Amino acid sequence: MRSKLTKLHNQLTESNKMKDRNRYLKIVEWSEEDQCYVGSVPGWIGACCHGDDEEKVYHQLCRIIDEWIEIYKKDGKQAPLLSTMQIAIFFTI
Repeated sequence: MRSKLTKLHNQLTESNKMKDRNRYLKIVEWSEEDQCYVGSVPGWIGACCHGDDEEKVYHQLCRIIDEWIEIYKKDGKQAPLLSTMQIAIFFTI
């Protein structure tokens, strides 16, 4: 499954030529508790979408990120920039 998402992410990155959303780590993982895939952006957007199809959840997550970035832009603000260090700390806690 992971390689399928990696391939999909690479295709999207190439076709989108580094959209703002590609600057964010996107996690789609299986939730035993919810019995579905859950999408999130560590350190910024918590669990925000879910479904039975991993690829659809990934696309849903990308749309949510785009919407949040657009909201920040309309408000004249910059969306949070997460550093690798912040993400590493997030995962080690």
